[in-house]
Amino acid sequence: MKNGRFKGNQEARYLPWGLFVDNNNLGEYQYLPIRAQGKQSPMQVNSKAPRPLAMANNGTEAETTCSTDGWTILNGAHNQLFPSAWHTARKHDGDIFNPAITCYRGELLMIYRVVMSDGLRRLAACRLMPDFHVVPHSVVPFSDLIEKGGDWHADARFCTFRDRLFVHYNDGSLRGRRGGNHIYILEVDPATLKPKGRALELVLEGPRRTIEKNWMLFEHAGELWAVYSISPHQLLNLDLSASDNVLCRPAHSVAWDTTAYASRYGCPRGGTPPVLFGDYFVSFFHSSYVVRPWRHRMFRLLRTSPKQTIRYVAGVYAFSATPPFTPLWMHPQPVIHPPPLPRQHVPQLDSRIERSVYPCGSVFQNGRWIVSCGVQEEFGCLTTLDAAVLHRQSNNLYE
Repeated sequence: MKNGRFKGNQEARYLPWGLFVDNNNLGEYQYLPIRAQGKQSPMQVNSKAPRPLAMANNGTEAETTCSTDGWTILNGAHNQLFPSAWHTARKHDGDIFNPAITCYRGELLMIYRVVMSDGLRRLAACRLMPDFHVVPHSVVPFSDLIEKGGDWHADARFCTFRDRLFVHYNDGSLRGRRGGNHIYILEVDPATLKPKGRALELVLEGPRRTIEKNWMLFEHAGELWAVYSISPHQLLNLDLSASDNVLCRPAHSVAWDTTAYASRYGCPRGGTPPVLFGDYFVSFFHSSYVVRPWRHRMFRLLRTSPKQTIRYVAGVYAFSATPPFTPLWMHPQPVIHPPPLPRQHVPQLDSRIERSVYPCGSVFQNGRWIVSCGVQEEFGCLTTLDAAVLHRQSNNLYE
């Protein structure tokens, strides 16, 4: 170890007194000391990261989030991101994670998942300042205002269409239904961040899987599109002309080789809505793979569900900005690894997961990609990536 850096695997390493972080996934780590704050307080990290989100605690002095060189970690539900309408006798019990950010008409917006003690998935939305502090009094209990969109709202994403702001989300797994889950879209009033009209279901033309998630919506040439699958690269064309639902027609399918990534880190699945960058779109995706094979096999032999054997990571790829939206490159390694944050709750929401990071939204700002992620199904996070380095690595490694 020299000057706080050392060589090693491409992930962060945690010690009781500090955190080793590899921001560029190049096997070079920086040591960041942590000051303990108690079980319910955020960790404090000395770093040169962007200023963290300000979290007001019951109107008192703002709490500080955990920031590393590229990570800003929200402090769960005990802050101003928790809608006041949902404060309960149990003192705003719940977790805030899977935040999706976007830039709309020059404003930074965020929508995120809230899970409370009743187990329901809810959505809340807010505005962010340019430095990613929360705009005071901007938090909206979004789920309370959704009409005809179910009572289970998970993994929301923003999209824009003809200068109108939309949110789409899914209603989870089957939960006893035979027909599968649903994906909904609804317009958002940009002045209030409240739903504008009722939710419409996205209906896939032709056969569909039992569980449909991770569609990534984007606009091109006045039409709304969705990436249905990354490999093969399948695109849907969305028709918003009907009043009862949104018909999604298969439009393009391009086969391409993603073996360099998928063979090691799992099949790439949807994540952040594509963002136009020059003459192509960029999107961060998630994938999962087994990190404890012996443990995984043991659970299988015992015919029980494997516990803490799956890791979720995030990768990035790009595709052409014009139909048929041909894929251009994919970084053959994950570009975002889950920080080893201590779990706050037992049992965890999904016992199969060892560690996880789930990209939900991205914004290009000042030469850097800012990606909002869910971590450990308990934390909402922002991380930053140098765009020049990322794109150069991706092009060189893929080609």
